Amino acid sequence: MPPKSGQAALLSWCQKNTQGYKDVNIINFHTSWRDGLAFCALIHHFEPDAIGDFSRLKKDNILENNQLAFTAAEKLGIPALLDAEDMVMLERPEQFSIMTYLSQFYHRFERQGNPGGGIATIGNEGGGRSAPASGSPSPARANTAAEDASRRREENERIRKENERIKKENEWRMRENERIVREQQKQQKPTGPASNKCCKCGQVLDGEIVEAGDNLYHARCFKCAGCGRALAARFINISGNPYCEGCGKNAFITAMAQKRRKSFTPDLGENSPFAGHNQQQQQQQQQQQQQQQQQQQQQQQQQQAELKKKQEEEERRRQEQAQAEERRKEQAEAEKRRQEEAAERTRQEERKRQAEKAEAERRQEEERRRHELAEAERKRRLAEDEERRRQLEAEKRRLVEEEERRRQLAEAEKRRQAEKAEAERKKLDAEKKRLVEEEEKKKQQAETERRRQAAEKKRLEEEEEQRRKQAEAEKKRQDQAEAEAEKKRQDQAEAVRKKRLEEEEQKRKQQTEAERKRQELERAEAEKRRQEQADVDRKKRLDEEEQRLKQQAESEKKRQEQAEAERKKRMEEEERRKQQAETEKKKRLEEEDQRRKQQAEAERKRQEHAEAERKKRFEEEQRRQEQAESERKKQEQAEAERKKQLEEDRIKQQQVDTERKMQEQEQEQEHNAAAAVAASAP
Repeated sequence: MPPKSGQAALLSWCQKNTQGYKDVNIINFHTSWRDGLAFCALIHHFEPDAIGDFSRLKKDNILENNQLAFTAAEKLGIPALLDAEDMVMLERPEQFSIMTYLSQFYHRFERQGNPGGGIATIGNEGGGRSAPASGSPSPARANTAAEDASRRREENERIRKENERIKKENEWRMRENERIVREQQKQQKPTGPASNKCCKCGQVLDGEIVEAGDNLYHARCFKCAGCGRALAARFINISGNPYCEGCGKNAFITAMAQKRRKSFTPDLGENSPFAGHNQQQQQQQQQQQQQQQQQQQQQQQQQQAELKKKQEEEERRRQEQAQAEERRKEQAEAEKRRQEEAAERTRQEERKRQAEKAEAERRQEEERRRHELAEAERKRRLAEDEERRRQLEAEKRRLVEEEERRRQLAEAEKRRQAEKAEAERKKLDAEKKRLVEEEEKKKQQAETERRRQAAEKKRLEEEEEQRRKQAEAEKKRQDQAEAEAEKKRQDQAEAVRKKRLEEEEQKRKQQTEAERKRQELERAEAEKRRQEQADVDRKKRLDEEEQRLKQQAESEKKRQEQAEAERKKRMEEEERRKQQAETEKKKRLEEEDQRRKQQAEAERKRQEHAEAERKKRFEEEQRRQEQAESERKKQEQAEAERKKQLEEDRIKQQQVDTERKMQEQEQEQEHNAAAAVAASAP
């Protein structure tokens, strides 16, 4: 199969080594590399430690991703031919610069992974490394690879030294430009006509001027030739035009790339990624040179028209500046009068604040005296409440003692009831024990019956097991016969399936080859269309940029007018706010007085309510005391009646005892008399 072209082979190599990485889809050599993820994925594929955790990288962090990739590549010995800031500013990076940079990646990593092969195998269809049939490279091929490797090393070293020299030169230019600008700012050249003219607008230099190298500019014309922004002390002078740091690097890379198109190409061997691509590059260079010449002619015509227009605008601007100066003077006088009036109002407000402060101090003193009187009244009431509390405590202790006596009597009754319940419980436990013994006997009988049934069941299971084993033996014999027949059928089906798969595989290979050729043709056609669309887009952007600059000038003028109107409006608004603040302050003072009156009234009502509550509690306490006193008298009366009853019972018992003793004495006397009569009888 014929080898791929250099550009397609390099693209295929990059796609193969970045396959499977998130948000990485390489389809060209410009927009696919802008976000920096493709560079990081390519380095991570060969040197994972140089990038670290690839999953933490985000597609939106264009600057950080490119800085990480370029720094890691420099550490691996790959010189930095691109700048991260350029990748951010350019929506479509320069294709040739990226291809040149990627060729360094290919030389570095392929030399590491295949020291003997160089880049000779990138054109193979699968993108892999193919070895000769004999198993070892021929001497001529080995010499070619060694020469290629030597040339690559020399070219890399030359590019690295050139980059270092350019970097040092840019740093020196920036320092020199800073020194020149600082000197010009210190000197502040006087205004007025001069013999020289501005290199940007072509008008006579007046006002503040800036000297950059051998060229002089108006301060307002000293802008970046790339992005049009005003330049500060740091700028880069490339081909006589001033650039900011970001645009300067981009312009320098573009200039060096154009310069190297003749002196350096990435075609370092007959099998390199750019083999067969030089003729196409030369045609593109010729077309670009023709386009550049046409653009230069158009730019010269536009510059002449712009020069005439700028002269008219400059004259009109001078008149507007004179009018604006008059307006500024009038506004300064009006502002001075307003400041004097504001100072007078401030003094009046200060006197008013002092009077309000004295009034507030007087009110605070009155409030303090009222507070002291209220505090004394509160202490007196607290003392009275304390006395009443002690009396209530004493009465409470008496009631507690009475309650304790009642509780003891209740506990004695409770113990008697508990003893009675305990006797009843013992009786129930005895009955329950009898029932449990009867239940146990029933369980033993049931267990005996269960064991008999289990023995019968075991006998039946043994008989069933014997029948099952016989059936399994019969089934196993039948399964063996069926398995042998099934195996024969499967072997025949497998042979047929393998043959069908081989035929389908051959068809798929043919279809894949045809599809790949069609895709290569479509990609080449799409690349051509994209180049044409890019040229149209670049012209459109230039027209839009010119229109944008005009609109910016108009918007700046409108913005100044709006700013003046806004300043007047703010001053009027400030005056209204001051008046509103004064009104709100008076309103707050009145609300504060009203609030204090309401608080005093609420405090008075609260005290009256507390006094009424205190009287109510006192009356309730008196009623409770009277009830307790009446209860106590009833108990004393009951106790007296009980004692009286006991005394009457005691007296009655004494009377009974006395009568019984008298009867005993009479009986004893009668007995003694009878005994005496009996003793005296013959």
